[in-house]
Amino acid sequence: MIAILNQQKIDYGINYHGLVQDLLLYQINQVKYQSIEVAKENLRSLCELFIEGFTLDKDYTKDKKQKKEIGNLIRRINNLIKFDVSWQSTEKMISSIFNFVLSLEGKGLLNGFGFGNSFGDKLKGNPEKQSLYK
Repeated sequence: MIAILNQQKIDYGINYHGLVQDLLLYQINQVKYQSIEVAKENLRSLCELFIEGFTLDKDYTKDKKQKKEIGNLIRRINNLIKFDVSWQSTEKMISSIFNFVLSLEGKGLLNGFGFGNSFGDKLKGNPEKQSLYK
């Protein structure tokens, strides 16, 4: 797959994750200076463009493993779009995009961990996230 960004052609081949990462990280630079409504709309249209292009590639691909990988990526992008209603600020949006990009690289935040104390209380929160933000 070839992407054209600022009149420069970049050939990603079959590295769909790299394409999504690069364009989402480029989009984050724009989000900082936009209202949340405009940023959501721009991200939604970018993700819909990803889905459209990847669906076409999936239809033309004969390799079953690659079709499965493209299908999983489309599903993950759809989930990213689905949760955009929870973004009330650009900071939350940027955090979600970075978490999505990290998860594409296999380096996302660890889920399933919680806080506890000596009394056995179960406290809400992810200790990894708390340590990143403080």
